[in-house]
Amino acid sequence: MMHIKAFFLNTLVLGLISGISGLAVAQSPTTQSSTFTYQGQLHDGGGHFSGTAQMDFLLYDSRVDGDQVGATQSFSDVAIEDGLFQVELNFGEVLNGERWIEVVVEGKTLAPRQRVTSVPTAVHAMNVPPNLDVSSIIADRITINDTLPKISEVGTDPARAINALSMLFDETPWTEPIYHPGAAHGEDSFLGGVLAPMGQIVFAPFGSNHVGIYDYSTHTFTPGPAHGEGGTAFSGAALASDGKVIFAPSQSDHVGIYDAGTGTYTSGPAHGEGESAFSGAVLAPNGKIILVPYKSQHVGIYDPATNSYTSGPAHGAGEGAFTGAALTSNGDVIFAPRMSDHVGIYDPATGTYNSGPAHNEGDGAFRGASLAPTGDVIFTPHESDHVGLYDPEAGTYIAGPAHGQGGSAFQGAALTPAGKVVFAPRQSAQVGIFDPEAGTYTSGPAHGSGNFAFAGAVLAPSGEVIFVPLISDNVGILDSGAQTIRPRVTALHPLINNGM
Repeated sequence: MMHIKAFFLNTLVLGLISGISGLAVAQSPTTQSSTFTYQGQLHDGGGHFSGTAQMDFLLYDSRVDGDQVGATQSFSDVAIEDGLFQVELNFGEVLNGERWIEVVVEGKTLAPRQRVTSVPTAVHAMNVPPNLDVSSIIADRITINDTLPKISEVGTDPARAINALSMLFDETPWTEPIYHPGAAHGEDSFLGGVLAPMGQIVFAPFGSNHVGIYDYSTHTFTPGPAHGEGGTAFSGAALASDGKVIFAPSQSDHVGIYDAGTGTYTSGPAHGEGESAFSGAVLAPNGKIILVPYKSQHVGIYDPATNSYTSGPAHGAGEGAFTGAALTSNGDVIFAPRMSDHVGIYDPATGTYNSGPAHNEGDGAFRGASLAPTGDVIFTPHESDHVGLYDPEAGTYIAGPAHGQGGSAFQGAALTPAGKVVFAPRQSAQVGIFDPEAGTYTSGPAHGSGNFAFAGAVLAPSGEVIFVPLISDNVGILDSGAQTIRPRVTALHPLINNGM
């Protein structure tokens, strides 16, 4: 069965000169056209598909669901060589606003839809002086206006004009994250999640009576089995080595167990640590699940091999101590301090707990943690004004950059393929993005889901970050590597505007 492996361009640019691979094709230098070239790649199982196929292309106004825009474009025998194909599409003058292409191959709808972004169209060509070094042109309107000649008709050497434009597009694509509301879930709240087998991201049921199951390939939500553990049952999840999802018990008296293979929930062993016991879970190198102590006075240890719970060492950090954790390269589990004044450190190999450095960020400081490529553990700022960094090698805490998003800002974090840590917005109106290499914080896109929106973040195999809905009606999706053409648009504005 064939499916999209990768599209060469997620952004389609309309109205440029033909001959630039992957860009839209204008039929003449004086006529605007809504026709553009769409290139993609198919693979069949583990290899690239070659042959012909019936392909249909539909345009929508939303990533999921939404309304179709324009007429379906159908092709009976698309030639495909080594997985590569190319078609000319024309949906009409409808590419204003957010648009998404859905591809159907031999009657099977492929997912996810591909985003289409258009830029204003005004087709021109240009004469380029032989001594013009286009590669040295800074992508800035003033610089280009001063350097390039006035655009007119195609000159005696149109290939030179095409090459000039190509050089502007051959640079590394600018990347900017884009937020999209995902599927509605129709449940009460979830808190934490984990990537599981069977193409699922599993949400830990907090207020919900059901396990939450999100299919990251189709962007659909399905209520899983009921757990019967009461309200605010679980807070956090981890994937055990046997493929089962283990839920950290909050108000539940028992550890929770979800089997993605069978779609069933099982009530695990009782923990006896009282209410609001744990908030977060991590798989340790020894195969045991470490439960992060919130109101529990002990580290929690669940052994999937024996389906047993053990009360670990006392931490002495008081109630509401920690929320979330990350496993370091040396095998230690680092607890993110919430009410604790110190970072928490648990060594699964020795079964010992140590109080780490003080953070001085106040009460309710952090809710979540992620291991960065630098080796530092990044703490998700909740009430703290700063991103938190713990260096396991030096055993030190560092106050990172301020985020400026106010109190109760974020909860949960995920590391993207680009090496950036994305914070799930709780009270913040915007997604939070921290670059560990540069040590900088950036306010990401707005999510529009209101207060107490999300409580957890999970990286999907697609590279998207999936936000776990707390109060939000919809799952959140951050396309952390969405390609835009922002620098190229800036560079080409003088080339595609009528005012030249």
